[in-house]
Amino acid sequence: FKEALVEKPCLVSLLMYHGISPDSGSPQPLYLGMVEEKLASFVYGIMSHTEPPVAHTVAYNFQETREDGEVWPGVWTPLTYLSKASAVKVLFPHTIVTLDFKEEELPPPRYCMIFDASRANEINDVIEEYNEDIMKVGFFDSMDGAVAKKVAKNLKQLEKLGPEKIKQTKMVMALAKRTSDPLLAFSQLTPLYISPDTKIGSKECDMFFPPPNVFED
Repeated sequence: FKEALVEKPCLVSLLMYHGISPDSGSPQPLYLGMVEEKLASFVYGIMSHTEPPVAHTVAYNFQETREDGEVWPGVWTPLTYLSKASAVKVLFPHTIVTLDFKEEELPPPRYCMIFDASRANEINDVIEEYNEDIMKVGFFDSMDGAVAKKVAKNLKQLEKLGPEKIKQTKMVMALAKRTSDPLLAFSQLTPLYISPDTKIGSKECDMFFPPPNVFED
C-alpha cells in the first residue's frame, strides 16, 4: 500500500460533516466518532479494520488486486478519531496551525522509587534539592502499583494518618531520568525499591500515577 502511494499521485480531501435533523432542521450535535462512522460507512460499508469492504461500495469498486494477490485499496479513510487526527496532522499541518493546537510533550523516561513513609521528612530534604527532576510523589498503602491506593498526597496529609498507619504506608516517587545525579542521590538513601530500567519504571509510575484521560467527561 505504501508503494502505491509513492507510485501514483493521490488526491486527499479533508471533509467536514454537518448532521441535519429531519424534524427540527437544526444541526445535530456531533458525538465523538460520528465523522469516522459516516465516512467509513460510505467508503467501506462497515466499521472494521479486518473485514473486506462490502460489495459495490466505493472501496470495493476501486480496489486493485496485484499479481502477488495483495489487495491495494483505491480509497481509504480513517476508521477512528485517533487515526483521523493523525492523518490530519500529517496531511494537513496548516489546519492544525489554524486551530492553534499544541501537542502535549511526552513525559521523560522515569524511574519508580519506593521508600518507607516513616522516612518522608528525610527523603523530602533530598527532594527539595532535585525538585525539577521529581515528577510525582505520593503515599500508598502498598508497593504493588496494580492494587495500591493513595492514602496521602503530601506530608501534611501523611501526618494526619497517625504513627501506626504511617508504618504501613509507602512513599512512592516518579523520578525523571535527565541526569544521573538525582538517581545516585536517592539510591544512597537505600530505598525499598528502584525500577531496573526506565522502560519498566515508566510503566510502574503510570500505575501509581495514572495519566489523565483526555476523553473523559
